[in-house]
Amino acid sequence: MSQGNAADARELIAAEFLNQSYQITCSPEERNLLGQAIVTLQERLQAAKVRQGVGVQRERALLMVALNLAADLQRSQGELQQAQNTLETVTARLRNLVDMGQGAE
Repeated sequence: MSQGNAADARELIAAEFLNQSYQITCSPEERNLLGQAIVTLQERLQAAKVRQGVGVQRERALLMVALNLAADLQRSQGELQQAQNTLETVTARLRNLVDMGQGAE
């Protein structure tokens, strides 16, 4: 391995989806997250009871699971935004109450 900075370091992760092996590179910092993503995708494919077909069948199954995961992400981001908005509203109300309390002294 050549000497370089840590940002240049890449790791190779092996993954298998629908009896097809893949080699995926990632940074050391992303290793755990990628591992979790691989397990999630494998679980979703298993839950979908995808037939171990070839070619188009395999690609279609992976695409459908990926779309479902993307939809889940969109829902989660919307829920997170809604929670942040609620938190900001509560924070503003608390500030107003504190300011009113300080003015009464």
